[in-house]
Parts: sequence; structure tokens; C-alpha cells
Amino acid sequence: MESEAGVGSKFTVALPVKSSMVEPQASDISNKTMQHIKKALIIEDFLDDISFLSDNLAKLNIESVVFRLDSVLEEVLESNDFDIVFLDILLWGHSGWDILLEIRKNPKYSELPVIVNSILKEKSRALAFGADGFLNKPYSPNALYEALHKIDVKIAKSNQNKINIKGLEDMTRNKLLILLAEDNEANLQTLEAFLEYAGFEVTIARNGKEAVESVVENKPDLALIDIQMPKMDGLEATRIIRQNKNFENLPIIALTALAMPGDKERCLSAGANTYISKPVNFDTLINSINSLLPDDKKTLVSES
Repeated sequence: MESEAGVGSKFTVALPVKSSMVEPQASDISNKTMQHIKKALIIEDFLDDISFLSDNLAKLNIESVVFRLDSVLEEVLESNDFDIVFLDILLWGHSGWDILLEIRKNPKYSELPVIVNSILKEKSRALAFGADGFLNKPYSPNALYEALHKIDVKIAKSNQNKINIKGLEDMTRNKLLILLAEDNEANLQTLEAFLEYAGFEVTIARNGKEAVESVVENKPDLALIDIQMPKMDGLEATRIIRQNKNFENLPIIALTALAMPGDKERCLSAGANTYISKPVNFDTLINSINSLLPDDKKTLVSES
């Protein structure tokens, strides 16, 4: 403690630091190997976690490179032939979610396997943003091996079963279109990323007026409409959509953050087929979408 009369006091406390990743009883994975994963990019800023991860990857004969946060990600990816990326979410001055989206939106790396390893329990969100696996810190070397093994097997199957290009084009043409009407940018990006991961095409509206116009112009297969939006709220937008005979059977899911008594009844009365309160649970969302779609158009995406 340092104290000066008339100025104030300064207290300094020293606390012991324990690695967030290392478990007391670490298992040995030295006798295990990967067939297709030979080089990993680690995006992490906590030195103990970097050491834990790189040491255990080395036991699996996997070379690792640590990404410096002041570097340009695309340049690092282009200069190396990585088989997988390990990404922490809590980074100094950076958002791991933004980095994951940056990787997924780049056509060159859209299929590069990414494992999110974080102290945050955000498995659903990680998968929604396009991650291939999730490790919740602290985790054991065996948990690391299991996550890598699953991806290694996927790579092997992918190499054995090359997709027919014509079939891929037909599948793309047959994607269902979902209208996402939402004015909160954070919610919009999260929901859009998840819906695209689930195999849907997504068109965006940022207020009720745009939602009505988009339904007429784009003719979506299903609409997700937030209730609290500027210019025209979601309830009014839903009523107007239902007045058009061409869209009286359009599946509409209402979204609301208020979760007040009577909300569900007001949404259904306006013409919505069902109602989901925020924050949106992805399993609930997929189950609601599937309940409104024909059997041959349901998605199989789930958290597991």
C-alpha cells in the first residue's frame, strides 16, 4: 500500500496465475497420430495456453504456428499450408468471432477446419459461426485428441467421397430462402451465420417496411421477423404480409426480446405461426423451422 495525505491510497495485490487449460491429471497422447492433420495455426494470446496446446500437438506430430495479433490473417494463411486452426475467442483487442467469420467468408479458407477453444461455454454459437469443433477450457490432452480425431476422420471421408459438381449445383439451386427481419446488428450476424450453416439462403430486412417489401420481391420459403423494429414493427409487418393472398400460408416465426405476458398471443393473432423469445436458442430455432417445413425440406443441423 502507498498512501499520501490529501492525495489518496494505492493498493497493489499480487495473485498467483494458474493456466486456464492444464488439468491436474493430464493424459499422455504421445503414442497417437493423425493421418491428415500435420500443421496447425494457433490464434491465442495467453502464453500458458499456447504452450499447452503446442506441446500436445507436437506429441501428435503436428507442427504449430502461433498467429501474432498484429499480423494480417490472410497473409499468414496464404504463406502456410495449414490443416487446421485453433481459435480462442477472448483475445486482447480482437474478437475471435470476427476472426472466425473472416475465415469462413473467404472462399479460399471456407472449408479449413477450425476448432474454437475457449473458457466461454459457447458451443452452439461457435458451431453457428462455422466452427468444426469446440473445446471448453480447461480440457485434457485426450479431449484435444478426440476433437482432432473427429476432424481427421471427416477429412478422410471427404477425400474418399468427392462430391459430383452437377449434384452440388442442383443442391445450391434448391436451397430454401429465409427472410431474416432484424434491426440489431449483433443478433442479425449471429442468426444469419447460423442459418447459412444450417444450409439456408438468407435475405435481410432491417425494419418492418423492408420485411414486407422483401416478402413480395424475394418470395421466401419462411420468415423470421423481430417484433421490435423501427419504421414499422414486426406485428404490423406480419399483418400486412397476411393480407396478401399470395403469402397467407408463408411460415412466419416471430422473435421478441421483451418476453412479456401476452406476447405469444399477440404474435399469433397478427398472423405468426409460432413465437420464439430472445436470446434465441439454436436448437429451439431449428425445431421451430422444421415444424413448419415439409419433411423433404427439413434441416438436420443440431448442436451435437
